[in-house]
Amino acid sequence: MRGFQLLSVALLGALFLGCGAPAAPPPDAPMPSAPDPSGDPAAGEPATADSPPSDTASAPPKRLHLCDRPIDGAGEVWPRIEALSVLPRDELAERCGLPLVTSMSSWRELPVTLLAPIVEHAVKDRPALVKWVAEAPPRAGAQVVALDVARRWKIGEGTAAVDAGIKEWKQALGDGPSKEIQSVLDEADKLGPLLERITEIHKLRCLLEVNALGFAVKCKPIHPQGRQIVLSWRTATRDGLLEQLDLTECKGRSCKKLKKTAAKLLEKYLALVADIDKQLKSEIYQEQLKQWLILPEFRGS
Repeated sequence: MRGFQLLSVALLGALFLGCGAPAAPPPDAPMPSAPDPSGDPAAGEPATADSPPSDTASAPPKRLHLCDRPIDGAGEVWPRIEALSVLPRDELAERCGLPLVTSMSSWRELPVTLLAPIVEHAVKDRPALVKWVAEAPPRAGAQVVALDVARRWKIGEGTAAVDAGIKEWKQALGDGPSKEIQSVLDEADKLGPLLERITEIHKLRCLLEVNALGFAVKCKPIHPQGRQIVLSWRTATRDGLLEQLDLTECKGRSCKKLKKTAAKLLEKYLALVADIDKQLKSEIYQEQLKQWLILPEFRGS
């Protein structure tokens, strides 16, 4: 009986050692690394040539500035122009600058509202600008030259500044301008009469205003300031350009002359817009002259 009890104790001890107690590792076996608290399953594993450590992963690429991003199709051109239009003038001029003119010239001319601050900034270093124009794609160089010539004019002034700009560019480029640049320089000779008509439009607009302070030209308004008058105007514009002008209500001593002058203004205005489109091929000249035809709002009394 006692022998049987001793045998049972021996069997239970063997069973306990086989199931419950952990086996000791072999003397030469490496100890497992501790788990990484970040939860990355690859963390804590030794680096190999085929699997570089996770902390050396490259940073995401830096996002390109709006002016540096390529345009991959015609459908992206106008959305890009709209996005550029909200940039501050200083950023457009300094950060984007002439390289933007070059990249956009593959698709179209930049609108004058975007091109103007770029050119105004570039002319501060005229030798560098002349060099750029000589080396730039012809379409890019031509639009910069055209705007630099046209922008010299001021409403109410003569065309001497424009003539000087034409002469200056012809001398700077010598016999080597591209046919596109030569074309805009030749076409600039047509600007004089059109610019004089723009000044006439602004004089007529000034005559219709009761208080003409701050207008582009000086005039003595038809209706003297300080005298009572009731005025109501109806206008219609497209892209800022006048298409309709009616004096719908007028009570005062000057009404007859005001109405006659308003009709004259509209007639001359519409004829001038049509002639700008007809006589000028350069989109830069067309746009710039039309910018000068955006008139002060007609205000009632």
